[in-house]
Amino acid sequence: MLFDHALVATAYLETFQDTGAPFYRQTAEEMFAYVLSEMASPEGGFYAGQDAETEGEEGRYYVWTEAEIRGILGEQGAAVFCRLYGLTEQGNFEGRNILHLAQPPSEFAERGGITPELLRANLVRWQGLLRAARDMRIQPFRDEKTLTSWNGLMIATLAKGFAMCDEKCYKTAAEGGVRFIREHLQGAGGRHLRSFHRGEGSVPAFLEDYAFYVHGLIGLYEATLDRAWLNEALRLSDDMLRIFGDKEGGLYDSGYDAEEVLIRKKSAADVVTPSGNSMAAMNLLRLGRISFGDALVGEGKRILGEQPARLCI
Repeated sequence: MLFDHALVATAYLETFQDTGAPFYRQTAEEMFAYVLSEMASPEGGFYAGQDAETEGEEGRYYVWTEAEIRGILGEQGAAVFCRLYGLTEQGNFEGRNILHLAQPPSEFAERGGITPELLRANLVRWQGLLRAARDMRIQPFRDEKTLTSWNGLMIATLAKGFAMCDEKCYKTAAEGGVRFIREHLQGAGGRHLRSFHRGEGSVPAFLEDYAFYVHGLIGLYEATLDRAWLNEALRLSDDMLRIFGDKEGGLYDSGYDAEEVLIRKKSAADVVTPSGNSMAAMNLLRLGRISFGDALVGEGKRILGEQPARLCI
């Protein structure tokens, strides 16, 4: 899923920032390469996800047998590759193998008496051969919905990638995501929409859509210092407070103008993605500090100060 790549790549980038270990940066860059090649739409947005099942089998596109590796890499290369990635004849997933690194390649090279440079060069060559072989398989189905919320997360992560790795293609992709949202996920009067699919935008955006998108705009501002991104984040935050706000504190998940429901909920629990309220609170605090806006800081603190009993945990 797109949000998986956005959140996990952020974790790798921040770990690289903290440790300086190149492995973490490389992993984030490989995730970006996948997103830009498989999940980026021609118009600039990012698709929702890619199916794990092909040919009626879970993970079939991504798993390998020892025999397949030997046939592609040859006996000598396969012997090293299988040790590094833990491949066995029995497999670790329904008779086949999910590739995984039990230890960093540099440690593997040291213990195996291989120079790290040679191992890195071989890995690039082997991965290219395996990718070419995998491309011959039946391709997984791609969910080509474009969601404002998940695109906001990806925009923020790409902006962080640009700031930390100085790869201009990440900045270009992040800005393309913003352009897509502006062109396809803004409805009448500037009200944002949640989803775009097959040429049509639909459903008024929820709190998480506004909060995650503002998070992306803040990330772009921090990475580029382009005031336009900050101005748009401030404007949309005002819209968010107006559409989802409650004078008693906290933000509703749905807007006052959405389809009538029995109960308008406020969610505070972070699950597979952050809650709209937690992301909104962080955005407001950051924007308030950046722009010297005490009112925004106050709004962020009001969300954080909301009693748990009033929010759905």
